[in-house]
Amino acid sequence: MTRRATTVVKDPTGTLRTRPQPVETSSVAHMRKRRGALFGATVVVLAGLLVGTAPAGAAKAPPLKVGDACTMLTDAQIARGLKQPVAAKAHFYGKLNCDYTLGTDAAAPTGTFSTYQAFPSLYPTGGAESVFEDERAINGLSGDTIEEIDGIGKAAYFNATKQKIVVLATGKYTFELTWKPAPAGTTLTPRDEARLKSLAKTVAARTKH
Repeated sequence: MTRRATTVVKDPTGTLRTRPQPVETSSVAHMRKRRGALFGATVVVLAGLLVGTAPAGAAKAPPLKVGDACTMLTDAQIARGLKQPVAAKAHFYGKLNCDYTLGTDAAAPTGTFSTYQAFPSLYPTGGAESVFEDERAINGLSGDTIEEIDGIGKAAYFNATKQKIVVLATGKYTFELTWKPAPAGTTLTPRDEARLKSLAKTVAARTKH
């Protein structure tokens, strides 16, 4: 004989009495178990969505747009890379050149930084590699000090005289980054050169053409 479980309760007069607990039928137990399983599965799915989408969307920078040099790097990337805030920026040469004024006050800049899309260009040329090689030849003929750089795009070099990096990122994209601290004539330190190279590597990684 099966004994039903009971619960001790007080009636309105304060007398202790026993009350039998309701017996859960097999159908009720099955529904309760299924409801619990569905709830657990829902929590797992929602957790996966939150983990899979939120961080990725927040971390990505806007895409680089061919023909707009101001999209090579964000203001935050430049400020973090050069350890100087961006006070202002403007397009030149159509949108192939973007000039940044560095510092907290555009009227008293701590230097200038520029991004330039050398290829594709506004004018017909032989291609990205041809533009890269022609620029290097011109710099060499000018007597500029040039240092070859490994590990950035397909090929790259640093022009210490003009304080810029020229990068053949892919077979379809060549760009330049130039940094000139204030006052005029201030040269880049080895640490500054490393920072400029790091930004060039960031741009090259985003040029998947």
